[in-house]
Amino acid sequence: MRTAGLGKTSEQWQQEIKEENIRADQWEKKFQDTG
Repeated sequence: MRTAGLGKTSEQWQQEIKEENIRADQWEKKFQDTG
């Protein structure tokens, strides 16, 4: 496990969260297409 949050600015956090959300959206769309 990596030490999450140490030395990170809130902007970096927001960027990571945004990318995670985009990834999740893409996964949901994939499953909806196949379903």
